[in-house]
Amino acid sequence: MEVEGFRYQRPIALKDISVGMNVDLVAEPENEHDHQAVRIEAMGNKIGYVNKVQSPAFIRWLQDDNTITAVIERINGTEERPLIYIYGRIGAKDISQIVA
Repeated sequence: MEVEGFRYQRPIALKDISVGMNVDLVAEPENEHDHQAVRIEAMGNKIGYVNKVQSPAFIRWLQDDNTITAVIERINGTEERPLIYIYGRIGAKDISQIVA
């Protein structure tokens, strides 16, 4: 999925982001614009958000004792409008929850 808002969140430079880099997804209920916002971070810096259509599902997954592992999958676009895409996997934190 595309990282929403990267061009507005420049605490980290595009040159410091690379394909394969791990990212974290963090619920941001204190967000004044969207209480279901899910922040995407690389190296501890906010790089953008999960889009508003998908964020309710991510909030549920984060609350339901799951882990979400994600990496930067692709970087393209232009220097003025860079596009960053991540790929993620959702899994149970407790291995006993996994049904064979």
